[in-house]
Amino acid sequence: MENNASPNTGYAKKIFLASDYIIKILFLGLCLLTPLFFLPISFDFFDFNKTALFYSFASLSFVLYAVKMVASKTLYLKRSFLDLPLLCLLITFSVSSFFSENKYYSLIGTQGSFEYSLVFTLVSYLYFYTITSNLKRADLEFGLMSVLAGGAIASLLFIPYVLGFKLINNYWTSDFFNTIGSVSALGAYLAICFVLGIGLIIESEKTLVKGVISAGVSIIALGVVLQLNLILFFTMAIGSGLMLILAKDDMVKESLPHLSSVALTTIISLLIVITPSIRTSLGIKYPLPRDINPSVQVSWSVASTIIGNKPFFGAGLNSFYSNYSRYRPVYTNSLDTWNFRFARPSSEYINILATAGVMGLLATVFLVFRVIKKSVGVEQKASILEYKGTKESTGFAISSKVVLISLFVLLALRPTSLTLSIVFLIILSTFSALADSSKFIKKETPEVPPAVLVVVSLLCGTLWYFSYRAYSADYYFRLGINDLSQGGRNTYRLTQMAVAQNPLSDLYRSNYAQANLALANVLSQKQNLTDSEKSDVQALVSQAIREVRVLTEVISPLNPDSWEIRADIYKSLNAVAEDAKSWSISAYNNAIMLDPYNPRLRVNLGGMYFMSKDYQNALASFASAVNLKNDYANAHYNLAQAYKELKDLNNTAIELEIVQRLIPQDSEDYKRVEEELKPIREALEKAKSTTQKPSVEQLEAKGTKPAQVQEPLRNPAEQQNSIPAGNDITTVPPVENP
Repeated sequence: MENNASPNTGYAKKIFLASDYIIKILFLGLCLLTPLFFLPISFDFFDFNKTALFYSFASLSFVLYAVKMVASKTLYLKRSFLDLPLLCLLITFSVSSFFSENKYYSLIGTQGSFEYSLVFTLVSYLYFYTITSNLKRADLEFGLMSVLAGGAIASLLFIPYVLGFKLINNYWTSDFFNTIGSVSALGAYLAICFVLGIGLIIESEKTLVKGVISAGVSIIALGVVLQLNLILFFTMAIGSGLMLILAKDDMVKESLPHLSSVALTTIISLLIVITPSIRTSLGIKYPLPRDINPSVQVSWSVASTIIGNKPFFGAGLNSFYSNYSRYRPVYTNSLDTWNFRFARPSSEYINILATAGVMGLLATVFLVFRVIKKSVGVEQKASILEYKGTKESTGFAISSKVVLISLFVLLALRPTSLTLSIVFLIILSTFSALADSSKFIKKETPEVPPAVLVVVSLLCGTLWYFSYRAYSADYYFRLGINDLSQGGRNTYRLTQMAVAQNPLSDLYRSNYAQANLALANVLSQKQNLTDSEKSDVQALVSQAIREVRVLTEVISPLNPDSWEIRADIYKSLNAVAEDAKSWSISAYNNAIMLDPYNPRLRVNLGGMYFMSKDYQNALASFASAVNLKNDYANAHYNLAQAYKELKDLNNTAIELEIVQRLIPQDSEDYKRVEEELKPIREALEKAKSTTQKPSVEQLEAKGTKPAQVQEPLRNPAEQQNSIPAGNDITTVPPVENP
């Protein structure tokens, strides 16, 4: 494990040793801080800041690695059995990003999914070799202990919130606040830490260390048990079982008291949590929130459609969100999640297949195969070698391999997260560095290391520059959100600053467009506008339109959210722009092309036709929404309004009766529908018309029961415009070059 590249004397040796020490500290800091680090000064408190931490620590380590090579006048690198599968992954992800539908998303990532980006993959690839080539066995062992410590602290900070105690009582905390940001992501991280802790208990040599670790693992176990998640329990069971199987019998026997204490604590915690009376008496909040992902069936349906179109390299990293909307099956409208647009499938392997194609999945399987082959194909020497009165540690070799296998199992059952991705890198690097087959190669060459340092510095400098721009943009955006809650006097300016720092973010662009329109709306409400104020309103509306057109035509043309925002902005200009309706209708049609089975979009489109008094097209659009989702109360209500305008009172009555069937009887909407039905029934009775038979779809809807909470009913005739008539805004300006 040790390298021989260190210079013997002089300043070069001091520089070498100092750089080596800082690399070690950065690694240990990353191991400990990954689950803990967050800052409430950016839009995303958690993943965004953890990504910044990872990029900062990793890139600084790259530079120090190059400095060490300059000081020693030697190129050195630790080679391992993982070189080929990791290179295959990097190549396939690069090709997938090059052919991606949205290259910016694939290159950089988006809010909440930075770990899916090519930049994250490349930084992880380089950091893997930085870790394996520079850290000693003892450093890696301490790193694993730091990972466990970070998990225990994260669990310890989370548990009081579940019991109703807020350790931090601030506006940015919640009932289930945790330092990872997602209860489900925290549970997955803690499950992996639990498996790691079991291995560290078994492979540690000192009784005191075993005791400390077992206490930490017990705290971690409680954090997992509180979630009552079968996937996490299964992962913990698989990992713990493998750990006991692979470890030597004498090692397990020495650890039995500590393992028994962990098992007993976990069982007692589980019994408490699953017993409602005890749970209630202790004030445990249940159920805990969980991340919602599409089912395996839906995920596979979307992925298989993508692969049918782009089999080799998929749709591009970070592209599942837009592809889910386009390719989700129509039966998802019968699910409670019908109105969700998922960014991640149910399994990480399905995600890789959809976004990186068959080649990406094969590269992943190649990596998994290499790890498992190395784990079970090598003769188990155990973590403690045969000895005569003395013990020799092999650096938690079993722990690292079993944790990797547990991660592979977990990622088959759920998507990854940022924290899981980083801990995977740490464990994979440790496993590779501790493997007997790893080879340390070096070449003395005074000329090459300075060139390496220059290249690495330029690359890291570029990363730091764009990271600074991205972070400052997110910082300004957070300030704008905070300002909005306090009256919004500076929201517009702060959002504008965010866009200036990161002009390719669809999040900032869409909010900036809406901020322009909101400010124009406020100004336009004044009586007797001056010419200057009219000019300001015109400028703000024009800016809103330019921003939303750049958003939809340049930045994210395949994102249905962007087209919805564009349609809403044009709809708000209906009273002041002659052709605003046609622009809004066109935008809604584009959104429907990108999300063809979404009934809500068709209700919105029908509303635009209704506002234009084109009742036949409105009827067709509302009917299409009903056909897509027959238990959608608002679609039936809007369809009733279209029938009413077309003087078809029979179908109006039928549709309103269906609406009553789908909404709670004690709701205000029910009373509203009942009041609308009375005159229609009276008119039908007075005319003594023959009752029209309902259609098959209407019969089906009449037999349905409300399966979920319905959205409030919206009459298409009552939609309001944001900007009132009377301003000199008559045309939609053309898009400008972004």
